[in-house]
Amino acid sequence: ITELYFVGTMSPKSTKGLEIAEDGAVTMNTDPVKQGQVKDLSLIYMMPNQKHLALVNQPVSNISGLKDLVLLLDLNLAATEVSDVSGLTNLPSLQTLNLEHTKVRDLTPLSRVKEGTTDKELPLLTRVTVSKDMLPLELDPDATYEVILVK
Repeated sequence: ITELYFVGTMSPKSTKGLEIAEDGAVTMNTDPVKQGQVKDLSLIYMMPNQKHLALVNQPVSNISGLKDLVLLLDLNLAATEVSDVSGLTNLPSLQTLNLEHTKVRDLTPLSRVKEGTTDKELPLLTRVTVSKDMLPLELDPDATYEVILVK
């Protein structure tokens, strides 16, 4: 398994049709999405080949269980209880991160993916999506990723 999507109580094959309103309400193909039940990510280590992971509209707050997903390219944590992204610094392949409608207020831990990395061929984080309700955000002025601000 290289792609895993949890959107509320659903487990779709993709996040196509996913919309998050300004108030944080989640819909999929215009249908309301109830909050899911994923809180514990401790078993995620059993899926080390994950490249695309969505945990949208889940009550998860601790994302330290993602630390071993070194192949992860895309992570969607929209509408979760996540407040700290420092657990993502060991993900050298991570390219895109969606944090819309989370409790994150500090993006400085994302300035470098895997501190001290010497392999210049590893892709670095290029895009982080945030929402207006997350402002103000603490940013690193030297960060190399683009911050996309949505509703």
